[in-house]
Amino acid sequence: MTSARAMIDWAYPKSLHVISAVWRAQLDGLIAGSAHIKPAPSIMGNYATAAHVLRRLGEKISSQRANPASPSVSLVLIGPVLWTRFSAGGDRSEPQIHTGGPAPGDVVVVTDEPVIEALLDGRLTADTAENKGLIRYYGSPTGITAIRTLLGKARAAGRSTSSL
Repeated sequence: MTSARAMIDWAYPKSLHVISAVWRAQLDGLIAGSAHIKPAPSIMGNYATAAHVLRRLGEKISSQRANPASPSVSLVLIGPVLWTRFSAGGDRSEPQIHTGGPAPGDVVVVTDEPVIEALLDGRLTADTAENKGLIRYYGSPTGITAIRTLLGKARAAGRSTSSL
């Protein structure tokens, strides 16, 4: 796991800073901390929980995509080093969870599960997450702008929706 994180930090400079930013945000009560989360009974339980959060994010992103030409996104949960790809196609396809990494041209998002949960639940904005170092973007400036906008809309949609 350590070598995988080191490789991510090499490819995406300062991405490991997300780990300490998440820890600080948990201590400050900005996002849920380990004391608020019941430990999963197994590795598969942790994976299932993360996959559920990523599918929720995929639904929100898919429903908010106004422009099918917006870039695909490869998101890595830096804690477990779990890569997920959200395709830019016009259909509402499932996110590809547990991929080997980004595809060429993807915008890369580095964050962690408690941050995604807080975004989806409306407790955190994408701007605040970025300003606090809880999320980092890598890719073309236009692609990053498109993904920032999508995450902002996903958060707003998550706040007004009681299901999921």
